[in-house]
Amino acid sequence: MTKTTITLYLIFISFNFQSQNLIPNGDFEEYSSLPVGISEFALCIGWSNCTGEATPDYFNTNPPQTPTCFFPPFSGDGLMAFAVYSDFLPGETYREYIQTKLSSNLIIGKKYQLKFALTNGPNSIGIGGSKSDHVGVSFTNNPIIQIDMKTIDIIPQIEINTLFWDTSWQEFTFDFIADNESNYITIGNFSPDSLTNTELVNPSAFCVGCAYYYIDKMELIELQSIFEMPNVFSPNNDGLNDIFKPKWASEISNYTLSIYNRWGENIFVSNEIITGWNGKKDNEYLSDGVYFWKINYVDNLNKELIVDGFVTLFK
Repeated sequence: MTKTTITLYLIFISFNFQSQNLIPNGDFEEYSSLPVGISEFALCIGWSNCTGEATPDYFNTNPPQTPTCFFPPFSGDGLMAFAVYSDFLPGETYREYIQTKLSSNLIIGKKYQLKFALTNGPNSIGIGGSKSDHVGVSFTNNPIIQIDMKTIDIIPQIEINTLFWDTSWQEFTFDFIADNESNYITIGNFSPDSLTNTELVNPSAFCVGCAYYYIDKMELIELQSIFEMPNVFSPNNDGLNDIFKPKWASEISNYTLSIYNRWGENIFVSNEIITGWNGKKDNEYLSDGVYFWKINYVDNLNKELIVDGFVTLFK
């Protein structure tokens, strides 16, 4: 008879959860007054153009509407727009940037997630007729200053390197580890003309050589690892992985861990994070196999959440 050895690998699965948005007015809903034309970025509370001469645009679908915003924002009523490249000033670089101060500094080594929606607008309405690459996002300790309308020469932490064009809204999501205690976020093209690729898409646009993008719903959150769960445990009293429970937990309440067998029978319940399952029911070890677990809890934002998964019991 041949003896078969089965090796199971212990893996801890992390469960990450969101915190508050660090970009104030990231959905561009707050304004000092409604825009009536283009170049009115300053009406959007908290946002600036890096004090340069280039002028991004703020639009709002509340009356009075501006002619270039007769299409729905990604959410709400407000949105911002900027040119990442333009050839309407021959021989001169032209860049538009939007910038705001974060509600709190990034923490070095922490993991964050940035999300936003981008579009060129419908072909019948959009200002720009070209697509471009190098739409970048820069995080800095201090506000960036643009000289005239020129390119801000820094390396952004996040960048869309492909030629982007879409007449409907497209969502982008980026996860990154903070490498400095940034307090400002700036969006635009940080590459010179010689390294920026463009392509004509809509020859009937107002400015055919302009790569012009609408942006909405900007969110920057810290990804907080609340706890980790193993995928296997071995309750054989050898002092290694004898108990199934979260490896780590913080800032949660109303915690309940429930274990079920393959027939859906509830075989274990605990309301204490430090008290895990020892592989027993009615003080008897259960057979090796796969069991289903579920955790109910309330996070630090007072949200009721449920996570679940499977664990293999192997003695």
